[in-house]
Amino acid sequence: FFTYRILDEDLQARTNFPNQITWSLSKTAGASVDAWMNITLASVLDLDCTKGELTALKNFNNNIIAFQEKGLSHVMFNSRAQIATSEAVPIQIANTGKVDGQQYLTTNIGCQDKWNIVTTPNGLYFIDYFNKSIYRFNGQLEDISTPNGFRSWCYENLNSTSNIIGYYDVKNKEVMYYIGDTRFTLDQQYKEIKTDGTISLVNIKPTWLGFSELTGTFSSFYTY
Repeated sequence: FFTYRILDEDLQARTNFPNQITWSLSKTAGASVDAWMNITLASVLDLDCTKGELTALKNFNNNIIAFQEKGLSHVMFNSRAQIATSEAVPIQIANTGKVDGQQYLTTNIGCQDKWNIVTTPNGLYFIDYFNKSIYRFNGQLEDISTPNGFRSWCYENLNSTSNIIGYYDVKNKEVMYYIGDTRFTLDQQYKEIKTDGTISLVNIKPTWLGFSELTGTFSSFYTY
């Protein structure tokens, strides 16, 4: 008697790892293989799956910040440790680009859309659809929407279908958010004169929201 077993590759083979980070080796001059581009998946880091999928990896002050749907963590890459010597003088050493793990900064605030993460010299701005707020991380995590009087607006307009994309205006030092949700309108109207001379009232549909880093407040809604 012979026993056979067939493995269905479509069912058994897993190709999606939404909570995993991998990295390559350093580039070496004169090497036959470009180690920086050769990703072998031999070195991986698994994040906490209870915090949702990994949304993005961002660099801020030479620190790698991992954004998940319900958490933010610091990926400890090339971390340094101090070792005391016999002369009681601490010596700082590096571990040559090794990933030691991650340290969670928060476990109840995250980002669900990588396109609304904005990197500026003053911090990382992102939107949390679950908590209905706009946050800034600059070493410390702070909510910039509630103290600036935008709690009600965020509660009504921030959702997974809002299609919000973030940009940074370097010249004016403003964080700009493009609002792609066509349902969003202000309680204001403007007069539109038609070709036949009749006048109709049209609701204002802003497409941009600006946050000024110079004043630390939201500047205005924009229709262009």
